[in-house]
Amino acid sequence: MADYKAIHGKNVLHLASDLDSAEAEGEIWFNTASTDYKTLVKVAGAWASGGNMNSARYGLTGSGTQTAGLAIGGATPAKSLTELYNGATWTETGDLNTAREALAGEGTSTATLVHGGNPATGASESFNGTSWTEVADLNTNRGAHAAAGTTTAQLAISGGASHPVETVNVESWNGASWTEITNVNAARGYIRGGGTSTAAIAVTGDSSPGVSAAVETWDGSSWTEVADVNTARTRHASGGQGTSTAMLIFGGEVQPGGSVKDETELWDGVAWTEVADLSNGRYDLAGAGTASLGLAMAGRPPTGVLTEAWDFSTTLAAGAWATGGNLNSKLGDHADGGAGTQTAALVTGGYAPAPPGDYQKVETESYDGSSWTEVGDLDAKRGSFAMWGTQTAAGISGGYYDLPNGNHAPRDAVEIWNGTSWTEGTNNNSYRFNFSGCGSNTAAVIFGGGGSPILGTSAIALCEEYDGSSWTESGDLNTARTHCRGAGIQTSAFACGGGPPAPTSVEYYDGSSWTEGADISNARRLMGAAADVNTAGLIWGGAPAPPGSAEVNTEQYDGTTWAEVANLANARYKNGGAGTSTSAIVIGTTASPYKLCEEWTQSQNIKTITD
Repeated sequence: MADYKAIHGKNVLHLASDLDSAEAEGEIWFNTASTDYKTLVKVAGAWASGGNMNSARYGLTGSGTQTAGLAIGGATPAKSLTELYNGATWTETGDLNTAREALAGEGTSTATLVHGGNPATGASESFNGTSWTEVADLNTNRGAHAAAGTTTAQLAISGGASHPVETVNVESWNGASWTEITNVNAARGYIRGGGTSTAAIAVTGDSSPGVSAAVETWDGSSWTEVADVNTARTRHASGGQGTSTAMLIFGGEVQPGGSVKDETELWDGVAWTEVADLSNGRYDLAGAGTASLGLAMAGRPPTGVLTEAWDFSTTLAAGAWATGGNLNSKLGDHADGGAGTQTAALVTGGYAPAPPGDYQKVETESYDGSSWTEVGDLDAKRGSFAMWGTQTAAGISGGYYDLPNGNHAPRDAVEIWNGTSWTEGTNNNSYRFNFSGCGSNTAAVIFGGGGSPILGTSAIALCEEYDGSSWTESGDLNTARTHCRGAGIQTSAFACGGGPPAPTSVEYYDGSSWTEGADISNARRLMGAAADVNTAGLIWGGAPAPPGSAEVNTEQYDGTTWAEVANLANARYKNGGAGTSTSAIVIGTTASPYKLCEEWTQSQNIKTITD
């Protein structure tokens, strides 16, 4: 028998610890510590809610990707409407020339070909990102058929020439005209397909009488029956940019007028596997995207506008919070205080209950992944400041301290940490507090702030950048906000929450300007945040609005949407934090015993090979 090297051309890696990178997906290694063979696999896929369409419909078709998709045509009555999806919202774009339902087509958001439909037609149209143009008709009028390919090389597969009379006919498009080619083995209506003009797949559908579970693949010259789906269905949808070896189907009904399905099945080139169900079962819906990142849109009953996004792209397992080492001092309310990583963090200053005149702190503590050690104190006590940097090179700016008479006194000095002690740095241009910051000692950014009746200030939108020696004003936030939180680096950061009142809006920074993007689910302020860039973030805790109570809710950002993940063990707000979206630490809390820390870890989905 051939060994692994003979088959794959390389030896199995022998490692003392597991691989921890998405690039290792499909790799096999031998862990010398556990004496196991292991591999890295994707986690189970899931559906999440997307933005609603503008026009309710069913019997439409879709094309494009999960973040640049088209919804085309539909009923009832027959529609010419086209809508464009950007991953969050739908926008109406150029209408079809011929209104229709039960049409088919494939392509991208800027280059799509559609054809056929009911009432039975052979009309074909091409989309250029703005408008539709009529092109050569199909040779055989049909609707409820399937498509596979691009605007220059596409198949029209089976369907109903005059529904419910189905045809085995298949036609191929070469960018100018349609040509009849080899028929499928079994005629079906409301069939679904995907792939290319030379490597396609055709899945289930009406097969009078009844509904078929049959699947066929195309190799450019002939159709071959392959493994059936687990649930025979019709009027379902598929991720049209799937391939003959990776396809997703979802929804539908078990027979005309039968029960509505929410089941999703995934094809790996050999067999179909049932995966996570749609949140809303439906039929006569449309699909777009791939087997990893799909899109389900509209459908019935009732005739709807719902969109759901499918994600089967990550090798990261579900994250979880665990107890971390407690702080030595009551550094409870240090708001945006915190720098470094989960295993090499730094926290300083902050607030904890104490006799009047001694609310703010000067203590600094360093974390090694298990315990905190007191290190050099700040030059002056303060709270509600911004902090950035690492365990050995950090900085703080702004904030205030409480006077014995209850008033606030501003702290406008910047202090820089060199791993041993704090020294004064260059002050930023605009004094502020209740704001946020991120970056490094040579490339930091601060934003937002204000909002103290005692100091007579309102929320601000100002943003400044630090180069290690001086501060420069940069593009303002679009929305002035105080008690906001953010994370990232100087050229890739996000700012969310704040107020007043606490919003769900999030802004994303590219080093010069802020752009509003995907919102968080829960409006809040005074939460914690961690990120290495603005496409991978984590926020936790906070409070909805004064005098709102502390929260446990955690949300994670993947570059497209924020999703709720595992809750904190302890509700908290005005806490510090450090790390990334997959490895973070929450530092302190305003509630007794103040010192509590929690660690967030999300690891790769590693599987031990047992056979």
